[in-house]
Amino acid sequence: MRGTLSTVTALALLALSTHASPLPQPREQVLRCTLDTAEQVSHIENQNLDVWSHHGVSAGEKARPIDVRVNDAQKAALLATGVRCEPFIEDVAALLKEEMIPVSQQTLQKRAAPSDPYFSTYRSFAEINAQIAKWASAYPTTFKDLGSVGQSAQGRALRAFKITSAKTGPKKAIWLNGGIHAREWVSSATTMYIAHSLLTAPAGSPAAALLDSLEFYFTPMSNPDGYEYSRTTNRMWRKNRGKNAGSSCIGTDLNRNWDEHWNVVGASQDPCSDTYSGTKAFSAPETLALSKFALSLPNRVAGIDLHSYGQYVLRPWGWTYDAPPNNDFYTRLGDGMRDAIRSVYGTRYTSQSGADLYPAAGATDDWMNAKARMVGFTIELRDTGSYGFALPARLIVPTGEEAFAGVVYYARFVLDNKVPILTPARS
Repeated sequence: MRGTLSTVTALALLALSTHASPLPQPREQVLRCTLDTAEQVSHIENQNLDVWSHHGVSAGEKARPIDVRVNDAQKAALLATGVRCEPFIEDVAALLKEEMIPVSQQTLQKRAAPSDPYFSTYRSFAEINAQIAKWASAYPTTFKDLGSVGQSAQGRALRAFKITSAKTGPKKAIWLNGGIHAREWVSSATTMYIAHSLLTAPAGSPAAALLDSLEFYFTPMSNPDGYEYSRTTNRMWRKNRGKNAGSSCIGTDLNRNWDEHWNVVGASQDPCSDTYSGTKAFSAPETLALSKFALSLPNRVAGIDLHSYGQYVLRPWGWTYDAPPNNDFYTRLGDGMRDAIRSVYGTRYTSQSGADLYPAAGATDDWMNAKARMVGFTIELRDTGSYGFALPARLIVPTGEEAFAGVVYYARFVLDNKVPILTPARS
């Protein structure tokens, strides 16, 4: 959907500029609402409601829904504006309890039974690191623990590892990044599942064959401080946990802090906003370290930033509606990933540009394309209609299986096709 950046930007900012409130209390709901007036937009903004989705509307365009978390009093005040809403999640507290229920193989779809019990629940930062160490011991010829590539604002290690075959010779590099937004737990879980699937791919399979030509680099937990805070204190926390000078508000949105059209659109300079882009590009230690790591990769060719939710395969650009050069390449690649994902369980993802979802600058994928000269994509994982950010643990494996199918297609495509080098679009 197209529109002027000036009209859409305010609503894209609204979608993530609200303040994340404490852990959900009983009788909190998520409503899916369609905003028709500027007054309705202002009400949500002024009341600091927690908006889960990125959607907004602009004059003259078909309305798109947004998902808003509210208690009873907030719901009554919101509906009094005349906004059109319907229940999206009836009971947030109950949903979060379901999210953390460990699952057995018997409760999963038959094809989705994990061979590794690690994927039966969402894991802590310490458990993720322990799994990395376990893989290093179990797969010494294909797995290399790269250790810490930097530190978070609170001093936690940003761990990285590499998966490839023992075959020597030049290989191209693909980077998969997970967990940049704290509350998107399935992002890190899926990044780890993709790694697991590569490590356990049967000899002679298409996935195993990729390892003879590619090195896969993983940073599964790129916001460890925010992730741990979302586990212990505020489940809906989004940003990192860095302090902001002159403000009592904590955190920078790490997916608005990259040096590619930083702060041009879809970001905020309010430290209390969930889309606070920082004092400058790479002001957050996490993004600075990750960018240096990505630029250090030999023969880098492609990268995917994993997020949730919405079920989208997003191609460039994210900050502008202008199509990139060689847009046909990116469209064919995105559509193919979408189809590969759907082939596993029939789950429908949408393939489109990032800006057509909502315009946002300073994001990881745009930086990959413009500055790191990689084929950069974002995947917004499950789901669309039941759980939002609180995807139950029983869906980790099927979500991971689908994403893995998309990644295998993606990797094969960039090997078999000449990769265009994008020239950054002008402001």
